Amino acid sequence: MRRTSVDELCAVSGLLIYGGVFESSHKHTESLYKMDGTGRLVFPVVMAKNRFRFLLSVIRSDDKVTRKERRLKDKMAAFQEI
Repeated sequence: MRRTSVDELCAVSGLLIYGGVFESSHKHTESLYKMDGTGRLVFPVVMAKNRFRFLLSVIRSDDKVTRKERRLKDKMAAFQEI
């Protein structure tokens, strides 16, 4: 397994934001990477599907211990410090 670079973390964050802007945040990863015109071309151009899936499975940006308390104040609390 290779090390994750800051550029990759930025790319994942950017893809998640992009997906949210275009209301793709609840779509399956497969559909985002489709090359038949129904997917989002930016996803495969920015990052390989398997790498994107891997990074999503290991990146943690939230502290479960304080989640409820912080979420009462801000729904984006998990990402505010990033």
